[in-house]
Amino acid sequence: MVDNIRRKKASSGRTSYRDPIVIHQSTKTRIKVLSHFIQRSSKEDELSLKIIKEKRGDGRLSLHQEECSINLNHIATIKLYQFLKENLEIAKQGSDGEYLVIKTSDGENNLKEFDKETVANTLLKVLNEKDIVEYLSSREVSSEIRNSLRVAMKTNEMREAIQELRFYLEAGESREQVYQKWCEEYSWVFGNNYLTIDQIRNISPSDSIDLLLPSVLSGFRDIVELKRPDMKVLLYDESHKNYYFSSDVSKAIGQCIRYIKVFSEAAKNGLMDNREIVACEPKAIIVIGRSSNWEDDKLQALQELSSELHNISIITYDELLARGERQLEILCEGEPIYEVDDEDDFPF
Repeated sequence: MVDNIRRKKASSGRTSYRDPIVIHQSTKTRIKVLSHFIQRSSKEDELSLKIIKEKRGDGRLSLHQEECSINLNHIATIKLYQFLKENLEIAKQGSDGEYLVIKTSDGENNLKEFDKETVANTLLKVLNEKDIVEYLSSREVSSEIRNSLRVAMKTNEMREAIQELRFYLEAGESREQVYQKWCEEYSWVFGNNYLTIDQIRNISPSDSIDLLLPSVLSGFRDIVELKRPDMKVLLYDESHKNYYFSSDVSKAIGQCIRYIKVFSEAAKNGLMDNREIVACEPKAIIVIGRSSNWEDDKLQALQELSSELHNISIITYDELLARGERQLEILCEGEPIYEVDDEDDFPF
C-alpha cells in the first residue's frame, strides 16, 4: 500500500505542513499529530510536531474540540524518534534483560564507558544476523577488520558448539546419530590439519563409514568411526594388573581395519564416481565412551594401547570435547589455527 502524502506551504511562507493523522480515537476523545517543516539556512528543514488531544463536542457542528496539546521542537522530535526506535527493537526480543545501545555521531562511536565483555558479546550477537553479515561483506573494509570479524564469528560458533556437545554428554545422550550430526557440522574439532568433511559415506557397495576427513596439505582422506558414549572403553584384568580394550572397542578396531583396507584399494586413484576423494595410507579415528572420571593410570593405559595400533587411534568423547576447548583457547589467544595463503581456503 502506498500513501499519497502532500506537503503544503503555510500562509506565513516560512513553514510547511502535512495533513494531521489520528493516532488514537475512542468514543469520547481522539489524538492527532500535526507536523511542521521549518525552513532554515541549511539544506535540510527542521521537523516539529504538535500532539493534540481533542474531546467530542456537544453540538452537532463541533464534533471535536481541542482539550490540550504538546509542541515538540526539532530536537525533541528526534529524541522521541530514537526512543521509539530503540523500544521497538527491544520489544522484538521478547524478554527482559539489559540492552546495549551504541550511539554514533559522524560515523564514530565512543565505547570507553562500556564494559569490554558486554560490548564484545553484543557485537557477536549482532554478527549472527545473516543480513548484517552479508551487508558487511559487500562493504569495502580493511583486511584487518574483515579478518577480525571472521575470527569473532568463528569464536562464537566454536563456543556454542562446545557448549552443545557438553550438554549432550552431561545429559546422558547416547544416540550415535546425534553425535554424527554434531561432528558433521563442527568437523574442526578433529584438528586443524583437516578441512570440512566430505558428504560421501559409501566407500564400497557394502561399506558405509561415519565421516571422511580431507587433509589440509595433501587432500587425502582419513576415516572417523563414531560409537556411543555410553560404551565401555577399557576393562581391568585383576590377575595380570593391566587394562585391555573392551569388546565394543575391539569390534570397532576390526571394523576400521576392514575400512582402511577397502578404502585404500577403492580410492587409490580416486573413489568411483567421486575422483576427488583419494586415499593414501588412510588413518582411522574411533570416538567411543567417556573418560571424565578416569584416574591418570587409566588415561595413560588408553594412550599406550592406542599407540600400538597401526593407523588407528582411540579417543573418548571427553577428549574430543577437550580438543575443541583447546582450539577455542588458541583462537581466543589470537594465534592462527594454521596459516593459509589463499583466503578462500580458510577452513572455517
